[in-house]
Amino acid sequence: MDLTNYLSSNPDKEFIIFAHSFSGILLMKVLGSTALPPNVVNAGFMCSVPPSGNGPMTKRFLLRDLGLSFKITVGFVLKRVASDEKICRELFFDESLSDQDLQRWMTGFEKDSRVTIDLLDLAKKLPSDDLEAKANVEELLERWAHRPLCLGATEDNVVDKEGVDEIARFFNTKAVICESPHDVMLGRKWENTAWEILDWYRKVN
Repeated sequence: MDLTNYLSSNPDKEFIIFAHSFSGILLMKVLGSTALPPNVVNAGFMCSVPPSGNGPMTKRFLLRDLGLSFKITVGFVLKRVASDEKICRELFFDESLSDQDLQRWMTGFEKDSRVTIDLLDLAKKLPSDDLEAKANVEELLERWAHRPLCLGATEDNVVDKEGVDEIARFFNTKAVICESPHDVMLGRKWENTAWEILDWYRKVN
């Protein structure tokens, strides 16, 4: 069952949808869809790919740090995050994560790596270029009592601050930055993320 069907089949419940990293741009497309059920009352984006996609962000990384850009490329394109502990730790976590936990999450990354996304097709349908989706998002924001959470991380080596700010502008709000690496919900600093979500949730309610 896909997301919209699941939401529609539970009309008596209210939903807040959270997305992390690449799933963020997919959530933006869902929010820009007229098929979105009215029981979705808000959303949260955590270290998400921005509405303009990976392209502009990749160029910024190339200008800032060629070595990191190379690791991002081999990590995601060649899927080395599922097999190379050093690259996985640098892109997603930090030194505070134990080797045991790192192996645990890498097992999940290996399963994720079997799923592919047509980036060329996505580049033709980016949320930043879709006027109809933008109009739908604006209508959604008028209905919602509070703006979505747009969360970034101080130690993120995958999504930069400019990318997080771009998401915040897309939803007419301000970015929130917490102390954490890219995987804000899995590393040892997950509580920093949890407090930011809780603070935002209290405002929503």
